[in-house]
Amino acid sequence: MAKQSLGLITQYRNADEEERKDLLEALPHKVGFMKPPQEHQFKPGNRMGKGRPKGSRNIGSIIEEELKTKIEVKENGRTRKVDAVQVMVRQLVHKAAQGDSKAALQLLDLARKNGVMSGPAREVSAPFITPEDFEVVKSFEKILGSSHMAAEEEGAEK
Repeated sequence: MAKQSLGLITQYRNADEEERKDLLEALPHKVGFMKPPQEHQFKPGNRMGKGRPKGSRNIGSIIEEELKTKIEVKENGRTRKVDAVQVMVRQLVHKAAQGDSKAALQLLDLARKNGVMSGPAREVSAPFITPEDFEVVKSFEKILGSSHMAAEEEGAEK
């Protein structure tokens, strides 16, 4: 028999057929937990009690198949066949470019989730600074640097 520390359902799932019969017979009630009434059990030969038929498709496989289907698209006077996903992304890009904020957010979210936006950060060029501006910045650095150093010396003395 299975370990007693496991729950009844886990014991039942891990047991072989004889242990399962023993577990069900050991239950103190005729109808209830893991013992439905006879009139509500599936009758022999009923197809409904067997679960999903083999070969039937779930929603994920249907969506995947439909997204891979080819759609004819006219581009520059030529007709090409393109995946439905590519057509959808292209439409999303066009809507975002036209100013649709929802489409732009969806596109950016899609790009982030697929690693498109996670590339290295682009280098931003600094604006042009004239030599006069540079001298002003240097004088500020001297003023701030000397006051900062004085404050550090005061803190060290305390």
